[in-house]
Amino acid sequence: MLQIYNYIRPWRTCIISHQVMRRVCESSSRQWMPASTLSTILTGDVGQYYDTKLTMSTTHKMNSPLSPSRRFWHHSSILNTQQPPWQMPRTTVPSPNQVKPQSEPVEEMVDEGSLILLEQICDADSVQAILGVYEEQEDKFTEVHSARALWCLGQVCGRDYQKVASDVDHLPAEIGTTELIKMEGFRHLCSKVLQDSPHMSDASFLSILDSVQRLNISDRSDLVRTLLEQCKHRLNTLPPNELSLLVVILNRIPGSNTLARILLDGAALKVPDIINDITQLITVARFLKVLGRRLSFDDQKKLVNRLLAILIAGNNLTVESVIQGLTAVVDMRGHTKTYCKVALEFLVDKLDEVSRSDLVSIMIALSKHRYYDEEFFQVVGDHVAQMITNSSGSYDAWNLNQLSHICRVYTMFNHLHPALLDAIAELIVLSNRPYTLLSLTHITQAFAKFAYLPPDVPQILDFVTNACNMAEMEKEPFWVCISIATSLMCCGRYPDQMVEFILRRLSQQVSLDDLAMLNNMRKMHQVMRVRGFTANLPEFQKIIDSIPADLGQRKLSPKVERVYKKARVMTKEALTSVAKETSDVVEDVDAGLGYTIDFVLKQEEIKQAVVLQDSKCYAANVPQHALVWNKLMEEHLQANGYQVVWLQVEDIITLIDTEERAAFISNRVGCNGA
Repeated sequence: MLQIYNYIRPWRTCIISHQVMRRVCESSSRQWMPASTLSTILTGDVGQYYDTKLTMSTTHKMNSPLSPSRRFWHHSSILNTQQPPWQMPRTTVPSPNQVKPQSEPVEEMVDEGSLILLEQICDADSVQAILGVYEEQEDKFTEVHSARALWCLGQVCGRDYQKVASDVDHLPAEIGTTELIKMEGFRHLCSKVLQDSPHMSDASFLSILDSVQRLNISDRSDLVRTLLEQCKHRLNTLPPNELSLLVVILNRIPGSNTLARILLDGAALKVPDIINDITQLITVARFLKVLGRRLSFDDQKKLVNRLLAILIAGNNLTVESVIQGLTAVVDMRGHTKTYCKVALEFLVDKLDEVSRSDLVSIMIALSKHRYYDEEFFQVVGDHVAQMITNSSGSYDAWNLNQLSHICRVYTMFNHLHPALLDAIAELIVLSNRPYTLLSLTHITQAFAKFAYLPPDVPQILDFVTNACNMAEMEKEPFWVCISIATSLMCCGRYPDQMVEFILRRLSQQVSLDDLAMLNNMRKMHQVMRVRGFTANLPEFQKIIDSIPADLGQRKLSPKVERVYKKARVMTKEALTSVAKETSDVVEDVDAGLGYTIDFVLKQEEIKQAVVLQDSKCYAANVPQHALVWNKLMEEHLQANGYQVVWLQVEDIITLIDTEERAAFISNRVGCNGA
């Protein structure tokens, strides 16, 4: 007779074995088993671990499908054993092949009655319905049915790890997971799952391990602990795709769970040996995303190469797998640029199959890769603008957080898409969507950087200005307030309430350690002076004067500085040959307000300011469209009597000799030479 009782032994955690649980369930009726026994399986509270007194023969110990106590599982075994650690405890344990999971299709494993029962479980759409099927048909439940029942419960009321919270389109569950765990029927189902788990196929086993996480069952519970112990038997025999699913599930378990971390380390040891056996793109993506930092540089590179090879081969590709691969290789080294190119060629014709959250993930991944494809950005902009227009009045409309991420990426790559900006402005003004100042900041920065105001929705600036009230500003980081105020002033709108708030905060304390904020403050001060916003200018001037002049100033990289100096020398030679007299060319003229003119060319009564810029000062897809900082400088120079001539560094350097450069510059400045 088995005797199970609660006993506190802080120096030992005894995980209840499959044989113990099977004998408890077979020798006892459901009514006999105490509720506290079933509860402990789910909660695993301290002081309620099982301690089992058994009189077992050596044969029974040898045939147990579970490993013995976790005391035989050590970190050191991963490094000090040649065989995989899940096969090398200090005492004899059964071979993983003793319990062979069934791999046949469900239709071949069960009879017609079992298939009907499986359909009933799948058709149940509520917690009560699923548990009701189990209550009525418990004696007919096999491991397939118990695994499916728990999976359905996870889908009905568990949290979905695969979706962004803003993109969940199902209704909230009628029963929360806390109430579910207290239900007796659910406890008995978990007991049944624990009894059947050693005999389940790999797919069923992974589904129940995933489901207990969706149901928020504590990783300290005996249910989860026992399932993790069983992972040690399966880890070395799992095919690549199932192994990748397991590492994703293990990665969701809190980092404080030592056994889950060790299992991940064990999986990382196995991955290098199976790279050439992987045939699915999503499998490689999962390994890279979860185990990337646990692998050596060479193994990372092999996985990236394998990922690229599968993508180029184009067999059995799905939109989800390509997107996961794109996000997985962000931090990896190798042919990531090549992967981006091939992936975008695949995705550009399948945007209708991409969800909003996945589209945002694609754009964020491209920003991290620093990869820009003008055609793809244009197509995505058209697609998003059309989606906003079609769904602006429905529940499925875009939220501003998603659109702010897209705007930030377009702003980063200087890609001007007027239709996209028009659609976003219309959605903000005409719909009552929730927003934060941070999301409005990224959107307003796009309007400001491109010096673009939607012609049909000019009231977008009024909306943003009114949104910047005191209560909202107090909630956000200080840099957000400075950034959105600067953007509004670039667009010609002075947010007096926000400027007063900024000045009040700056008068209390100016952090000289935050160099990015100091640079943003200088930009804001410069915009105020150029735009003629003088209301709070004296107070702001005092704060700027108190900051060391060179602190927070951005400097050119050595490579860019060398190119710029080379272009200056070439430009000076060409201007000298163009001018009537050498004295007509003046270098480095201070134009005030922080602006310096590279060359001033005097032609009779006309002063021409020749300014060198690179292509990043213009829209990437519209080379003739200057960005806001060029336009602000041009406004200031024109107000001081200069005609502004912009020369791109790339144009000067690509010309062969001085004569060609002189002809090019002569055409730009509008003179005929000496």
